[in-house]
Amino acid sequence: MAYRFEFIDAPDARKVHVAPIPRIGGLAMVVGTVVPLLVWLSLDMQVLAYLLGAGVIALFGIWDDRADLNYRIKFAGQFIAAAIPVFLGGVVIRTIPFGPAEGLPDLVAYPLTLLFVVGITNAVNLSDGLDGLAGGVALLSLIAISLLAYLGGGQELMVMALAVSGAIFGFLRYNTHPASIFMGDTGSQFLGFSLGVLTIMLVQSVNTALSPVLLILILGLPILDTASVMYQRLREGRSPFSPDKNHLHHKFLSSGLHHYEAVSAIYLSQGLFIGAALLLRYESDSLLLAIYGVICFAVMMLIWMVKRVRMAPGGPVEHRSTLANMVTIVRYHPWFVEGPMWLLAFAVPVFLVVGSLAVPRVPGDFGILALVFATLLLIRLLLGFRVWFIFLRLIVFVTIAFVVYLLEISPLLQGDGVRRFSLAFFAVLGVALVLSIRYRMGDRFRATPSDFLLILGMLSMGMIPAEIREAYHLIPVVVKLVILFYCAELILKAMKSRWSPLPLAALGALGILAVRGLI
Repeated sequence: MAYRFEFIDAPDARKVHVAPIPRIGGLAMVVGTVVPLLVWLSLDMQVLAYLLGAGVIALFGIWDDRADLNYRIKFAGQFIAAAIPVFLGGVVIRTIPFGPAEGLPDLVAYPLTLLFVVGITNAVNLSDGLDGLAGGVALLSLIAISLLAYLGGGQELMVMALAVSGAIFGFLRYNTHPASIFMGDTGSQFLGFSLGVLTIMLVQSVNTALSPVLLILILGLPILDTASVMYQRLREGRSPFSPDKNHLHHKFLSSGLHHYEAVSAIYLSQGLFIGAALLLRYESDSLLLAIYGVICFAVMMLIWMVKRVRMAPGGPVEHRSTLANMVTIVRYHPWFVEGPMWLLAFAVPVFLVVGSLAVPRVPGDFGILALVFATLLLIRLLLGFRVWFIFLRLIVFVTIAFVVYLLEISPLLQGDGVRRFSLAFFAVLGVALVLSIRYRMGDRFRATPSDFLLILGMLSMGMIPAEIREAYHLIPVVVKLVILFYCAELILKAMKSRWSPLPLAALGALGILAVRGLI
């Protein structure tokens, strides 16, 4: 409906896309955030103020996406939205690095908070220049906020941050390059507003022992991007608000990186800021500011180095050897190209069926859900695309999640022998998965910055508190799910008939779980 109501992002000289794309994704993110907050949280004054402010920023964003507002009206909307959590919810910056111990007076604290929230709102808005960029950077920051809120006992703030994270995660499914939808000003301003408000709540209310410099580290890349762009504009004698192509993502692209490489490099840079914030959260203000400066310098050096390497004249000289020729022969042998995919197509269905039989006990609620999904899958297999609204991929993924989780929490399957076999099995699957993507399915399955974001998330699980990891078997469950989900994705893309082994194995596994759970 975005085309009908003219919510379209048209290409121009400052943008990298070449065709009109709907920019209504921001409204979806707002709804995807507000609904779970209304369901899960009691509407105390801070939550209510956040929701009202988000509503105002969304209304002005929708208006801007539709009519391309004058910057004065846009700023007015941002200040109105920021004023609601500041004056109604008491979300105020009271302590600053090297500031007075008794806190800032109201005459300083309130204007400073308004400027901070509006500044971060515009920083995220300005950084939204590539597919998946603003959403991925904001997602990393919000996950850090939720983790720090949990550690500080701020369950309410944790839920708020996770709600926005979930909305972004769903949106990125359609915004990763090449994007089929944009978030527009509605989404980028909503994310910036949310980051500004939630970071203030984290360090000023939930855990005052945290250094206020964490605000800068958690929002590291948007702040660096905005500061560097405005500095360059002022140095050139232009208005700091004049449009150009001097943002960090433009510099990465001009250095010779492809679209997805530039986004991945920015994810990595933001990951450095987030990692420093989590690991050094109780260090002194001066040390954290120094760390922020070092990371900023490293990011700028990365851009310089990439440009120097990519733009260097000439290229590498290729020297072939007998060993290299033998490797090439093996690499393109049918067993090497087709074998990993055959292994996946056999191993994943077998895992589902054998795993559903090996689970010692199936809880009753799992049995009911398995029966529902088994019924839906059977209808989908019998009727095909006539019931297109029953998603085959979703049911297969749910089946995998059921089997992996039930196996992992079973105390009867935690022996050393079983664990060693499981480790070897998933290691083989992982190698076959990489080989299949590289040599067999490269034309149908391409890695995206969202995949890189997922890898960053997996690598960061070591920072999650031990009690959470152990209570939910988090690390083994997530690693196994990621491997099996990617395997299932490849198998489904290569599938020529809906009566293939993987859907049939999923149906069998769901049937087994349903019978065992109900009987």
